Amino acid sequence: LENNGNLRLYRWDNDMNGSSQWVPEWAAVSNPCDIAGICGNGVCNLDRTKTNADCLCFPGTAKLPDQENAKLCSDNSSLVQECERSINRNRTFKIST
Repeated sequence: LENNGNLRLYRWDNDMNGSSQWVPEWAAVSNPCDIAGICGNGVCNLDRTKTNADCLCFPGTAKLPDQENAKLCSDNSSLVQECERSINRNRTFKIST
């Protein structure tokens, strides 16, 4: 189970040069953009190899700084703080017709 939620089967491959490595053999979801939430609040596009997700963040969001979740788009806290500043701090309003 990978950190993006996709179940992937690997096989140990011995190549002709004598080196060995883990090679992906099968994946439950072949298109990474089909994995729910892969880009957080962003839009997912496949990269040139058609095997990796490339995420585009909307205005007001930005990619998370840590490397493990570098694809995830999350709210930009500077914009959220602007919304918290309110001119009218009343908690109740009377609405009449």
